[in-house]
Amino acid sequence: MSNANVLDEVFDKFFSNAGIFKDREVLRHDYLPERLPHREEQIRRIGEVVAPVLKGARCSNIFIYGKTGTGKTAVTKYVLTRLEVKARELGSLVGFCYVNCRLAGTEYRVLANLCSSLNLSVPFTGLSVGELFERFKKS
Repeated sequence: MSNANVLDEVFDKFFSNAGIFKDREVLRHDYLPERLPHREEQIRRIGEVVAPVLKGARCSNIFIYGKTGTGKTAVTKYVLTRLEVKARELGSLVGFCYVNCRLAGTEYRVLANLCSSLNLSVPFTGLSVGELFERFKKS
C-alpha cells in the first residue's frame, strides 16, 4: 500500500467515525470554558481587584499561586475577558495580555511579549531589560 493510500485511509476513517470526543477543543491547552463551576469566589475576588480600571483607575497587583491544573489561568483569563467585554460596553479602553512566563523563559522575553501585544516592535535580543521596560511603560 502506498503512503498516499495509507493517509487516505486514515483521513477517511477519521471523518467516517463519530469519535469518542464531542468537542476536541476542550483538550487544547488554551481552551477557556464559558462556565467555571465552583469558582464563583475566585472570580468575584479577582473581579473586585480589576474593576477600578473600568473607571480609568489603576488596579492593584494580584499574585495568584497554587498547584498546577487547579484553574488559576482559566479563572484569570475568564475574568479579564469579561472585563474587556464590559469595558467595550462602557466605551472604556481596556485590554489584557497573557504571557506564559514558563514558555517565555526570561525576563526579556516576557517584556518582549508584552511589547508585542501593544504592537511595539522590539528586537529579539540586543536591548537591556531596563530599556525594554522603559519602552513598554512609554507605550
